Amino acid sequence: MWKAIAIISLVLFAGIYSSSFGKQDEMVTKEIVVQPGGTLYEAVAENVSNKNNINEVIHDIKAQYGITDSATIQPYTTFVVTVKK
Repeated sequence: MWKAIAIISLVLFAGIYSSSFGKQDEMVTKEIVVQPGGTLYEAVAENVSNKNNINEVIHDIKAQYGITDSATIQPYTTFVVTVKK
């Protein structure tokens, strides 16, 4: 009896464990527009899901567009970035 319960538990655990590794987050392309008086951080926070780390997205944008100082970003500047849906 205990062997059967142990085997069933092991099989269920293995199925749950393996299915969690097979899933990848769906990616989408977003246009991030910095509004007048706004910041890059605010623009990213308003446009990406909570599955994304905002600081990582900002780092990626700054690296991709060669931005060293966020204060130099002009209003209505648009950035295209791929993020988790």
